[in-house]
Amino acid sequence: MASSTHTPPPKLYGTIVASPSTPSMQPNHLSTLDAADAISRLLQRLLPILSLPTRASPRANSPSSVSFSDQNLNLLVDLLFASSQHGFFQLIDHPIPSQLARSAESDSLALFDLPRH
Repeated sequence: MASSTHTPPPKLYGTIVASPSTPSMQPNHLSTLDAADAISRLLQRLLPILSLPTRASPRANSPSSVSFSDQNLNLLVDLLFASSQHGFFQLIDHPIPSQLARSAESDSLALFDLPRH
């Protein structure tokens, strides 16, 4: 609670330094209804000059598929392109057994269930 005595602002090098005003110190002449009306009038003025983007945002794409087969002579180029464009890719035509891939996924998910120390 503020005290009823008022202390003058400090003096620095012969000038008076006033503390910045806070919202609670500033008079509030607008009611909530008046403020809503003011915002509504502002938006009505701005709507004609606001514009939407001219093109739609890109659709979410599936990750790039990169073939690991012996016939893919551009494997390195495909891997670099998919990594740089999307940050990830789906590796297809690889010799990794599906059971091993499922096991690795299961084990990695189990890491999140480990107790925290």
